[in-house]
Amino acid sequence: MRPLISAYMDGELTPTEEAQLQQHLAECSHCRNLLEEYRQLRDGLRYLPPAEPPPQLRQQVWHETIERPRAETGRRPFWNLRPRLSFSTAALSVAVLVILALLLSLGYQRALPPAVAGSSPRDGQLWPIYQPIEITFNKPMDHQSVIENLRIAPAAERDRLPISWRGTTLIIGADETQQVSLLPDTVYTVAILASAQDQWGHPLGQDWVLRFHTTSVIAGHNTPTPPPVPTETPAPPSPTPSPAQAQVEPTPPPAPTPTSAPALSTPPQTRQPTQQPVASTATATTPPPPPAPSPTPAATPTPEPTSTPEPTPAPEPTPTPQATPVPEATPTPELTATPVPVTPEPIPVTGAFGQVYWGSEPVQQKLGQPLGHAYTVSATEMDFQRGLMIERFDTATIYVLVADGTWFPVPDTWTPDTWPTAQQVEPNLWSPGGYFGAAWRDQALQQTLGYAIEPEAHLMAEGARIQEFEHGILLLSDRGFVYMLLESGTWEQFPATEKLSDTTSGSEDGAIPLEATETPTP
Repeated sequence: MRPLISAYMDGELTPTEEAQLQQHLAECSHCRNLLEEYRQLRDGLRYLPPAEPPPQLRQQVWHETIERPRAETGRRPFWNLRPRLSFSTAALSVAVLVILALLLSLGYQRALPPAVAGSSPRDGQLWPIYQPIEITFNKPMDHQSVIENLRIAPAAERDRLPISWRGTTLIIGADETQQVSLLPDTVYTVAILASAQDQWGHPLGQDWVLRFHTTSVIAGHNTPTPPPVPTETPAPPSPTPSPAQAQVEPTPPPAPTPTSAPALSTPPQTRQPTQQPVASTATATTPPPPPAPSPTPAATPTPEPTSTPEPTPAPEPTPTPQATPVPEATPTPELTATPVPVTPEPIPVTGAFGQVYWGSEPVQQKLGQPLGHAYTVSATEMDFQRGLMIERFDTATIYVLVADGTWFPVPDTWTPDTWPTAQQVEPNLWSPGGYFGAAWRDQALQQTLGYAIEPEAHLMAEGARIQEFEHGILLLSDRGFVYMLLESGTWEQFPATEKLSDTTSGSEDGAIPLEATETPTP
């Protein structure tokens, strides 16, 4: 295996040979130690100071190049000096060209925008746990600036893994004194923010993100976990539940609508023969005038007493028609000025949220418009091999964020007497305790999240920053990441360029100061 290890360090192995060697190294501690010795030897040779030549060699070179040519110059004819003069001129020209090339190279290197030239592992690669992470830049960088703008997830790994430099290469997981293995079967995210600067103060310009998955302790085999218990995954509700979870009564099924009976046809009525058709319009008949008296004279009758005619009643006086009153003119209503609608002021999205929201149009489309100002709540966080949990105490809700990009809320209904105790199962891996452990146990999340990579939950000293939108929320953790939780049940992670204290102090987005609350320690 020694030739393969040497060829592996020189980058001369084929992908098949490299995979075979990595599998062998995962099982053979002797070869792993040999590889580490080779690396230390290589790094030690790189940083060795230049060796001083022996004094007699320096004197001999001086004698052969300076003193002896001077002695021979006086005995040579003049015409024999021309080649030596030409050689000296050429050497001087070469030296000038070398100096100019060096100056141009330094000027070009200074003007060259900084960028990441490569990384080991590559994005999406399955990486052995005993290999450190190496990120190579195209020019010398300001080490302090790069480290300040470095983000690692799981966030607890930022303090556990040593960091060092080798020229323009940033090494995560090893330094001059030690090398620390990565966590097995874990999803890592390494980000360098755009504000990282080179030695001349030029910023990186854009965020650089690396995401990869580590192997198990034995390469090519996943960490054995028990089969998942079939559980019903709750549908993701709104990411901003109210403090008191509303009891939604089941909607009764609709009563069956009775089918309307067909209308009964009415039989035609038989017309009675005695009935006469009624005329639609009645005609008024005028009675004939009485017959005129006959002109034939008749015998003179004996006068009978004539009845005294009754006095004709005097006609009632016709009432004098009253003058029709002239209608008064209706007063024209005065025109009321229509109030101009006042456009509400837009809700600001600032700080780390503003950089994520306004810096990406897809993020704006996914979240929609902001519904309110950002505010701060008490919260804790725990990292796992393949995700994390965040609990916000204002709503007693645990957000479970899985590395596959899905999330769901779990109500925290456990009491301290039901909390499990954290237990270490492997180096740097624990079965979680406290309320996170209760959720991890009862929701059967071992297969989904893996084990916790820290024994206790991380209490956010300054709280978690939250802002609500139409279709989700943004949540800022004090560990340097912004989480976008969408109502569709998916989530995304963004490296934050500001600390929570920088966002809350002096902001104009309606920040609510964090009040001191008693929070149970898991």
